[in-house]
Amino acid sequence: MIHIRIISIIFALGIVVCLNLPCQAQTPLRVALLSVNDQRIAPEIEQSFKRSFEAHDMLSRLTLLDAELAHAASRGAGYAGSLNLTLYQGRDIGASIGCDFFFLIKSETSRRSSFATPVYYEAATSVMLVSTRTGKLVMWNRVAAESENASDAGRLMFDKFNRAVWTYRVAVLRRAEDESRARQVFIAEPSVTTSEMPVVIDEDSPSPDTGNDTDKKDASEKLAGDKVKGEGLTKQSVRPPQPYRRPRPAYTESARDAGVEATIDVEVDVLPDGTVGRVEVVRWGGFGLDEAVTDSIKQTYFRPAMRDGAAVLSRVLLRYNFRRPANATSHATTPN
Repeated sequence: MIHIRIISIIFALGIVVCLNLPCQAQTPLRVALLSVNDQRIAPEIEQSFKRSFEAHDMLSRLTLLDAELAHAASRGAGYAGSLNLTLYQGRDIGASIGCDFFFLIKSETSRRSSFATPVYYEAATSVMLVSTRTGKLVMWNRVAAESENASDAGRLMFDKFNRAVWTYRVAVLRRAEDESRARQVFIAEPSVTTSEMPVVIDEDSPSPDTGNDTDKKDASEKLAGDKVKGEGLTKQSVRPPQPYRRPRPAYTESARDAGVEATIDVEVDVLPDGTVGRVEVVRWGGFGLDEAVTDSIKQTYFRPAMRDGAAVLSRVLLRYNFRRPANATSHATTPN
C-alpha cells in the first residue's frame, strides 16, 4: 500500500509539473536568420546556429526557420538589408516571416592597415536579435578576428563565433520569458497632449567630426518652432520644449570598429519642471549607440513646453545622426 501511495503521489506531481510548463515548451518559438548582405548566410554560420539549438534545447523550445524562405519573405516586406531599424520595421519584418524572433547577420572581410601592421585582414560577423512582438533590438554582438591573410582571419572568426553562439539562444529564451511576464502587467502612461506633438529635434552627427553645439542648438530650436507652426499653432499659444544643456553622445569604439553609420530616434517625455521622464528608443542601431544616446538624454535639461503661459508635459522625438569618422582605417570591405 505504501508503494502504491508513493507511486500515486509521484504521478500526481508529474501531472502538475506538465500543466505548469511554460507555453514555450508546448509551442516552440520560431526563430529566423536574415543575412544583411544580399546573399544567403554563410553555411558555417547557419550550421553553428543549428548545432546550438539542437544540442542545448532538449525541450524543443526553439525552432529555426528555413533561411532562404525567411530571406524571401523579408525582401517581400521591403527589407533592404539595414542594421538600423524602427520599431515598426522590426515588427513588420518579423510578421512577414511569421517568426517570434529574428537575427540580422552581417559577415564581411576587410583589408585594413595600421602603424604597427601595414596590411592585415579582419573577418567579422555582426549579430542583432530582434523581437517581432515589440520590434525592439534585444541584443547585439560583433565577433571579429585578424590575420595576415583573409582565409586565416575567416577561420579564426568562425572559431570565435562557434564559442559565442550559445549566448544567442539564451538571449532568445530570456527575452521570451520577459515579454511573457510583461504582457501580464499593465502600466498606464501619463497622458500627453498630442496637439503639440511630435516635435522633432534633430542632432546633426554627434560623432567626433561634428561642428559646435551652438549651431546645433539654434538649428534644433528653429526646427522645433517650425514643427509647432506646421501643426497650425502659434508660438504665442504653444512653445515646444527646448533643450539647453545636453551632453553629446559618444561615437562608440564598437561602432568605429564596424564602420557604422546610423540614425537613432528616441521618444522623450519632458516633464513640466524640465527634467526627463520616459525615454524609449524607437529607431535603434546597436553597437552601443542606443545606450550612448540614452545616457546623454538622461543628463539633458529642457525648458519645458508652455501652453497659455503654463508649463505642461510634452513628448519630443530626438534624432541623432551618427556618421562614420573620416579617419577610419578600413580600405575595402567585401561580404563573405
